[in-house]
Amino acid sequence: LMIDVPSGPQGEKDPVDPDAMAPFIAGLLKIVNVDNKFGVKYWELPNEREHILSAAQMAELLSKASKAMKKIDPSILVGGPAAEGINVEYIADVVQRCYPDIDFVTAHTYGGDGKQSPDISYKSAISAINDVHALRDRLSSIAKEKYLPIFVDEYNIGWDPNPDIYTHLGAVYFSIIQTGVIESGGDVSTVWDFSPPHGMSVVDRNGNLTASGNLFTLMNRYFYGEVVIAQSSNPDGLRAFAVKSPSTHAALLSNLTDSPVIVGPKFAGWQGQKFDQYQITASGYSVAKGLHWNAAADKGIRLEGRSVTAIVFR
Repeated sequence: LMIDVPSGPQGEKDPVDPDAMAPFIAGLLKIVNVDNKFGVKYWELPNEREHILSAAQMAELLSKASKAMKKIDPSILVGGPAAEGINVEYIADVVQRCYPDIDFVTAHTYGGDGKQSPDISYKSAISAINDVHALRDRLSSIAKEKYLPIFVDEYNIGWDPNPDIYTHLGAVYFSIIQTGVIESGGDVSTVWDFSPPHGMSVVDRNGNLTASGNLFTLMNRYFYGEVVIAQSSNPDGLRAFAVKSPSTHAALLSNLTDSPVIVGPKFAGWQGQKFDQYQITASGYSVAKGLHWNAAADKGIRLEGRSVTAIVFR
């Protein structure tokens, strides 16, 4: 659980003054963790305020707030700046100025306004994960004695509601972020959002998963473990990600192109027997369990255009 404090005591249009924010957020922390003993460990501030705060001002805000909060509860972790984009130079400048008072770094990314083509969305996602990789390199250089996790804790294919959020088109975008953040040295990704009453949610108004929303339950259920090398003969059109754990071996295959393809997966040093296949395509979400691997490997696995396929061996 993480609490974000997006602005200061005057509300959304607060100028986010460091001297006003520090006692304000420290007082909130006291209510939450001392008075009510909720034990919230992660605290993030502010929210997409890089347009009104320079890197120096943002760093001052984070440092003063972190010091004030840790006097109340030294066990917490304080992060930010919850940047609107993965602006490597700005975020690195902030961290350089406020380190070691910052404990984790947060940023957001969106594929566009939602009216862009799928190809532009996917290029945006790939650009974002490249920025995560560059940010990891910068943080490692700045904070040599302390590992700073990177949270891409808000993202979606569009920053306004649009139908692609709910379909296979959104699922492909989400799969690039979900897997790419980890491969690029990040630690957390969180889709915006997962709440039923919201028009940009991957669940519908009744709380049921949309087609794209199934990706997150699959990732949370089967893709914790050790990331292993996964390569595609056509990485621009077909992305591959694989994980092994004591209970499962799982691979995620994302077809970024309009055309269906037949793939022949091969594993080095390991051979599965039966597997379950989960797919998000233009037809929706489908599940096929207990498939025989040898037969599938011989015939290949069909990946529909603009689709995500998870194969899970247990």
